[in-house]
Amino acid sequence: MKLLKEITTKLVSIALAATLTLGFLPTGALANEQAAAPSADEPVATQPADMAPVVQEPAAENPAAEPQDTVAPQGDKEPAKDAPEPAEEPEEEELVPLTQDVWAEWPSFRGNSYNNGIVHYDLPAAADEAQLLYALRLGSGWNNAVSTQLIVDNRLVFMSGMKIYKADLYTGAIVAEGDLSIAFNWGYTPFAYGEGKIFVSLSTGTIQAFDATSLESLWIYKDPLKGQSVSPVVYSDGYVYTGFWNSEKKDANYVCIKAEDEDRTKGDELKEATWSITNAGGYYWAGGLAVGNYLVFGGDDGVSEGSNASSTLRCVNKYTGDVVSTLSLGGMGDQRSAICYAPETGQIYFTTKAGYLCSAYFNAGSGSLSGLQSRNVWSGAMSTSTPVYYKGRLYFGIGAGYDGGSFCRFVVADASSLQTIASVQALGDVKASPLLSTATEESGYLCFYFTYNNNPGGISLAKVKNDCAGDEDIELVELYDAAAGPQYNIASVIATSGGVMYMKNDSGVIFAVGFTEEGRTAANQRHAEAFEQAVEDLFPITLESGDALAAVQSRAASLSAGVRELVSQQAFDRLDEAQAQYDALRGDYEAAQQFIEAVANLFPVTEESGNAIIAARAMADALTPSQRAYVPDGTMADLVRAENEYQALLVNDKQVKAVIQAVAKLFPVTLESGPAIQHVQEMLDALNVLQMEKVPESVIASYHEAQAQYAQLLADKVVAEAFEARVAALGDITLESGDAIAAAKEALAKLTDRQRSLVSDEAIATLTAARETYDQLVADKAAVDAFVTQVASIGKVTLESGPAIAAAEAARDGLTEAQLAKVSPGTLDILVGARASFNELQEGKAAVDAVAAMVNDLGVITLESGPAIEAAEKALAALTSVQYAMVPPDTLAALQRARKNYDALVAAEEQKKNPSAGGETKALENDTKVATNANDSEEGPEEVIYTASLGSAPKNGAAGESGEERSPLIWVIIAAACLFVFGGAGRMLVASSKNEDEEKEAK
Repeated sequence: MKLLKEITTKLVSIALAATLTLGFLPTGALANEQAAAPSADEPVATQPADMAPVVQEPAAENPAAEPQDTVAPQGDKEPAKDAPEPAEEPEEEELVPLTQDVWAEWPSFRGNSYNNGIVHYDLPAAADEAQLLYALRLGSGWNNAVSTQLIVDNRLVFMSGMKIYKADLYTGAIVAEGDLSIAFNWGYTPFAYGEGKIFVSLSTGTIQAFDATSLESLWIYKDPLKGQSVSPVVYSDGYVYTGFWNSEKKDANYVCIKAEDEDRTKGDELKEATWSITNAGGYYWAGGLAVGNYLVFGGDDGVSEGSNASSTLRCVNKYTGDVVSTLSLGGMGDQRSAICYAPETGQIYFTTKAGYLCSAYFNAGSGSLSGLQSRNVWSGAMSTSTPVYYKGRLYFGIGAGYDGGSFCRFVVADASSLQTIASVQALGDVKASPLLSTATEESGYLCFYFTYNNNPGGISLAKVKNDCAGDEDIELVELYDAAAGPQYNIASVIATSGGVMYMKNDSGVIFAVGFTEEGRTAANQRHAEAFEQAVEDLFPITLESGDALAAVQSRAASLSAGVRELVSQQAFDRLDEAQAQYDALRGDYEAAQQFIEAVANLFPVTEESGNAIIAARAMADALTPSQRAYVPDGTMADLVRAENEYQALLVNDKQVKAVIQAVAKLFPVTLESGPAIQHVQEMLDALNVLQMEKVPESVIASYHEAQAQYAQLLADKVVAEAFEARVAALGDITLESGDAIAAAKEALAKLTDRQRSLVSDEAIATLTAARETYDQLVADKAAVDAFVTQVASIGKVTLESGPAIAAAEAARDGLTEAQLAKVSPGTLDILVGARASFNELQEGKAAVDAVAAMVNDLGVITLESGPAIEAAEKALAALTSVQYAMVPPDTLAALQRARKNYDALVAAEEQKKNPSAGGETKALENDTKVATNANDSEEGPEEVIYTASLGSAPKNGAAGESGEERSPLIWVIIAAACLFVFGGAGRMLVASSKNEDEEKEAK
């Protein structure tokens, strides 16, 4: 299946390339061009009338272009099949698109943010004025359709298959293309432009954003509930809005997505919804209205097809999704049109699938919806057409099938009462929203362009008289019969100021319909005649001619070159004359108004009014007769009255003057102003009624203001004094002062600027010093506590206590004098004692190590080992009790064995020197011989080795030869030798016992 997809995709590319090569597409394909917006003063290039329409043949079918999980749009004939997922494309080097705003002539479904499809430029107004400029066949039917279109960057933007395209407006040449991440639904969903990006609706709840210039993909949104993307996309103030649809009853979301491309290194960056609102039945063709901070949109009623249940109209905060207001559309069925807004009436207008035309008041400042009004337009009909509001009337379509029966009509209704004024039978169900061109209004009629859901699915034109009063005032014209691709049609018409209309139908073709050469000439002639008549209608010029004159001047500036050539020079001269007359009238009127305003500003007259009165008199004298005509007689009388009042003020009562001067001196008000204010009050109390009338109201107001300011100062002074008292109460700062200092700081922060200005610098300095002192106290305590903790952690001093003692001594040395003074003497003594104990342990270890070394150095004990053994015993005896406790038991045992062995050797040697009788002497000599030859081999049975090595013991040879028993004398000699030998060991044991007693006493 994957291989089949890849082959199919390749075939589509080859077919499109072949189409371009063979000339089926207009020239200039796939060139990255960017044209400027057409100027109002320059003619717009259109295709010559004698050029045959260009029709592109359909490309190969693309199975990936077929939408997923969808049903046919309302009005189509059969459901679509599920489409397979598109094949994965190989990874390419990522680009970094930088979006920039471009000119968008038709950026959204209805061409403007109010969803009111109105243009003021010329479009063909008769069948013989219109021709097909070109037809792009990029799809193959309603289920493999080409999309609706936008006009962005002076290009026609649309989708087909798995591509988004930009084409030349007047030739249809493809100039750029981009890749869709997934197929789109049916091609009837209007998409949108904003902030340099194009936002398109794709299948399974997908929205994809593209750079409007390069068509590079920027990001993708996938809705968790999925669904068909059939509601128009809305862009407003950095956010994108649209709704999805799953079925008549299933839930689907209306979502808000931030338009910003956060990660410019990824074209497939997945976005999250800023907010979403779930509705049973979802949102089908529910076009939102974004105004101010709010978004208004409808939705389906959540019940089966054919029933007229109640749907809901919502107004939400467009940034948060919070519901601000709702209206229940009781019994009106699904709401499936966009919401049209008329600021001049403050109302919104929409239709429902059950055939209702509705209006409601919408407060753009608060978001409230109210005053719902509805009317069933035609029994049995339905409507999905977005109304056009223009000058108190609504224009929209209705229908109930494909056959063009009586239900299928274009309707004119009164916007206030919603009553039908007139209607005309259409060629089929009018599901589309009409496009209004007002360019023919000066000729007595309006032109409405719309499509119908029936064959051949072309463009109908309803020419409605300006004062339409009945059906006879509407003329229906089949403007273009879609001969290049006849099929059913529910798409709306869009247009460019170049006079070209664009639409698509179920044939998979995009049609561009514009003027014939004769049609353009006829339109230009109509405009030229209407312009000349508008100029003449300006006369006679009055002050009320301003708006009309501005409108005609605007029309003159926007005349195309073709129209301008047909307008007589006399008309332009008459327009200049009208402007000159109006300017002269306006100049006279404005001069008069300036004088009138100057006189009005003289009152009330005061002693300071002299210069203003003199200037007003000079203006009166300078007025021309034409200017004087705009000045009421009462104004001249007011000037005289002001002059008289000023003269009277010059001889005014001195007491009144004194009050006025005293009030002026009150400012600026300070805490010392109390006596002065009281004095003014006394002066006022002394005036009589007539004198009080002469005191200007402004003076009285100033006096009251001074009183208020002084009262506020007194109140602020009380607050400032309370703060100073709080600071003074801090007293001597201790570790318990923290809360009081914090409360004082908080009180200071709450003071107003005026209150703070009344606080003495000394109080502020005191609070600052208190804070610093407290912080230092806290820091000192922390340092002392840390030192005490370090000393306590030393514990019992051992040879491993060195680092802990050194760290504690470093902490002590780092304390300031103030901190050291807060350390208890006992803690310092503990540290000193620990250091002394540690030093003593280290010194003792050296002495103990020396004794151990001497013992280890004894080696094999011989008769020459005596001095070494005695030296080791003296070194051991010289140890203190603490040091003696440190001597390893093995060392003591080794020294004791050395002494024992050595004494035995000496005894044996003595025995040799004083031999006794026979056998005993021989045995002793043998033993002595063994002892004096410690290095001999250990082969003889009588051999004994004496050594001081740790853990060794003497080995005795066998007793006697041939097992003979020794005589009693021999036993006596042996016993004497043992006493002699063990005498040294006894002395060692005594010494050891003595050392143990000393150690116990030390402990």
